[in-house]
Amino acid sequence: MDVGANTGIYSILACAADPRVRVKAFEPFPEILKVLEHNIALNDFGDRIAVYPVALSDRSEQVALYVPEKTEGILETSCSLEASFKGNCPSHVDVRAQTLDSLKLKDPISLVKVDIEGHEHAFLAGGYQTIQKDRPILLVEVLPPAQFQGLQDFLSSSGYRDFRLRPQAVIEAQQVTYDAEAWNHAFVPPEKMSFFLKCCEICGLQVQRIDT
Repeated sequence: MDVGANTGIYSILACAADPRVRVKAFEPFPEILKVLEHNIALNDFGDRIAVYPVALSDRSEQVALYVPEKTEGILETSCSLEASFKGNCPSHVDVRAQTLDSLKLKDPISLVKVDIEGHEHAFLAGGYQTIQKDRPILLVEVLPPAQFQGLQDFLSSSGYRDFRLRPQAVIEAQQVTYDAEAWNHAFVPPEKMSFFLKCCEICGLQVQRIDT
């Protein structure tokens, strides 16, 4: 599952890496949605990547998606349901938000990448029942706009463990905080810990555990 799929690079890479992979890609911003759909078609993955033009949150309703001022490039790719995620956002578009739980997806989820500019805590809250049922590994962006307490509350109630993903090392942490060397974290359920650690070993990553 790709939450905040943007132009689709991670969805496409996942499908290219393994022909068995099926992806559900969520992208609410209309301008980027067009690029996402184009890239999927260009790579002939239309039968393996299902696109959902909605934002995943902790509520199901029409919401404002805030768009920052363009500072570079020809297309803004960074938007959020959090109004203050990049200081002043002069414009917004109305989009549909849903909770993951409300979708009642039939196929089990094994892996989730979520990068939604400080709204990650709301996604986890709105998908808590589904996550508890399927117990996927979660790859979560954690930058200063993130609501750290909301992320910590999820870990405490779900039994997941937090690992900071640095370029050369994976560091287990007791508290979710910003790490300038690890913008992305892996939230891992205990029952998939062996699989996660094996993946780290294959990638040549040093793993630092709390209990070692």
